[in-house]
Amino acid sequence: MKNPNPPIFSLRSWVAPILLSGLALFIRFPIIHTGTPFYNSDTSIVDLMARHFAKGEFTFYYWGERYYGILDPLMLVPLFKIFGYGPLTSQLVPYFLSATFLLMYHRFLFHTTDRLTAHLATLILAVASPYFLGVTFTTYNYIITL
Repeated sequence: MKNPNPPIFSLRSWVAPILLSGLALFIRFPIIHTGTPFYNSDTSIVDLMARHFAKGEFTFYYWGERYYGILDPLMLVPLFKIFGYGPLTSQLVPYFLSATFLLMYHRFLFHTTDRLTAHLATLILAVASPYFLGVTFTTYNYIITL
């Protein structure tokens, strides 16, 4: 059943999505902390771009690719300044973007379907994607945003 008048902002309506996003971050943390199987030449290009951006050298397209923008490297520059260069720092952007995506996903479902559907669908997405990460060994940046 569709929510007739869901509140735009109420603390009670944000408790479940914040808990589900926290659960997703908790489950993903061991994967990101031991991210060496997922840190390869594809993911290191983002780090190289961020290093060049920190020096003032800007490009509008992902190096070697004409379809990918520069948002990830731009978001990495301040993180590299704060935490230093390394694979763990490099994986913080998709790590926190995945939690942000889960919040937005839950809010969308909450406003278009009923509360139970929003909770269950977000829970499945929060728990299932790290499981598939451990099983399939695909590139980390592609699946962590799920």
